[in-house]
Amino acid sequence: MKRKIVLGLMLCIPMLMFANAYHTFRYVRQENTIRSMDREQRAMIEANKRAIADISRLTSPARVREAAEADPRYHQRFPAEIIYIRRREGARE
Repeated sequence: MKRKIVLGLMLCIPMLMFANAYHTFRYVRQENTIRSMDREQRAMIEANKRAIADISRLTSPARVREAAEADPRYHQRFPAEIIYIRRREGARE
């Protein structure tokens, strides 16, 4: 009986050491993944901040006019070229 206990302990100790090393490996891999995702998230947040700042700059009519005048793709339309779309009375939204 004593021999079985000693043999069981002799087998358990290396198995537990292997399990500990495997768990450490998985933990480090997860930590690296989380760190990478955190860097990516921070980059996305900064890109969003820049996009929001660009949008907020263009909310002023004066700035929109300034940007439109500076860009050669935009030109002022004649009133005859403008098409207005009106919603019918009683139309659902």
